[in-house]
Amino acid sequence: MDTIRQKMALGIIVAVLLISSISASFQPIKAQSSMALAPCPGFDSSKFSDSTDITNRYLPMKPGTIFVYPGIINGNPQVSIVHITHQTRMIDNVMTIVVNDTVKENGKVVESTLDYYAQDNSGNVWYMGEDALQIKNGKVIGNSGSWLAGVSGAQPGFIMEANPHVGDFYCQENSPGVAQDQAKVISVSSSVCVPWVCSNNHVLLTEETSPLDPGSVEHKWYVRNVGNAMAKDVAGGQDETQLAAVLPI
Repeated sequence: MDTIRQKMALGIIVAVLLISSISASFQPIKAQSSMALAPCPGFDSSKFSDSTDITNRYLPMKPGTIFVYPGIINGNPQVSIVHITHQTRMIDNVMTIVVNDTVKENGKVVESTLDYYAQDNSGNVWYMGEDALQIKNGKVIGNSGSWLAGVSGAQPGFIMEANPHVGDFYCQENSPGVAQDQAKVISVSSSVCVPWVCSNNHVLLTEETSPLDPGSVEHKWYVRNVGNAMAKDVAGGQDETQLAAVLPI
């Protein structure tokens, strides 16, 4: 009888050890996004001779200019005020221009972001990073989405091509797990009409996505010699902003 019990005990011990071994070696398969990842353009800091003089026809940035975009942001009525400042900052051996994007809700600042842009010798405008602050009741509560080119492996990308063509697909930023926006050119002959400007058949239309938010798709319309005129969610949200004013006039 003791022998039988010993054999049963030994069998249980072996079974437990076997299950533990299998459990330790088992790794669950993580769901992978089926979204195609856009390639980042080749970056060469030596090809930025006059990097803060941003004259791209679809995204000109003249220091001192302020763009006002009222609309729905994160589901609430807000206004985004984009100020092309006179400030500059060196990032990844390229001098960038500093753009301050302030988002207000009911007159109170809820987000303040410093975006860094530079234009290469071919006329492409590069997105070199951002310092984003989320604010509540006048206090900073987070800095989600902040990244800088060349830091922790982050790569810069195009915020605007010099010569967009339908089908072009490129990364705008690539900071894995932090910020990975990408864009695709949908049309170069679209139309748009917002409070500040109307343009027919000569508008650039892009589609923006991110593998960090695969259910969301945003369209943006760019008017020549003005810049971004409208942004609208077409999947995964209801945000929409329209250019209402450009200052100084």
